[in-house]
Amino acid sequence: MTDLKLVLFDCDGTLADSHGFLTNMVESAFRHVGADLPPPELMREFYSLHFDEFFRRCDKHISPEQIVAASEFMRVRLRTERETGATTEPFYKGIHDALETLKADGYLMGIVTNKGGHGLKLVLASNKATDYFITLHHSDNSVTKPSPDMVLNAIEATGVDPEKCIVVGDSVIDISTANNARVRSIGVTWAGRDAEALKNAGAVNVIADVAELVPAIRAIL
Repeated sequence: MTDLKLVLFDCDGTLADSHGFLTNMVESAFRHVGADLPPPELMREFYSLHFDEFFRRCDKHISPEQIVAASEFMRVRLRTERETGATTEPFYKGIHDALETLKADGYLMGIVTNKGGHGLKLVLASNKATDYFITLHHSDNSVTKPSPDMVLNAIEATGVDPEKCIVVGDSVIDISTANNARVRSIGVTWAGRDAEALKNAGAVNVIADVAELVPAIRAIL
């Protein structure tokens, strides 16, 4: 193993301020198929899941036929919105500076997200952030979180000791993924997540401001 250090970031709600955009997308999909929106606690899970998995979890609120139609609607709508630039998913203020600092410090960085590969590529490109990340793991090339596969694949791809790897994410699913891969994690709440839930899930630290990100990582790795 090497002395390299690897930071694996979730995308939506961690790097990119995309929750509002995604909420509009899923609400449009339910309206499109004539289904009522699921309860808020189920809607909140959407940000951490691939949309196909989210619709499957809504099976008490939407028929199998509606699930197929809603998933296809979402797939087309997301691609169109992102490719045309009709909607952007900007990085949170301060994320670019944090990535620059981590890069200068010599950290390797990667992405572990339940977002599709095409959507991830467009989000990174629109934020001029592609070059920061040396390994990308998403729903098109890995089993989705909370499976540990994305993290384990990133570790294998980079040759980093698992003890020198940390996951940064805004959801309990992100923290559970890190736990399942037996690596440490930092929870972030700038997308509105509950800090206590992230702590209880096993995050080593939970931070509320992007300015805390680099110091939190340095304190662990």
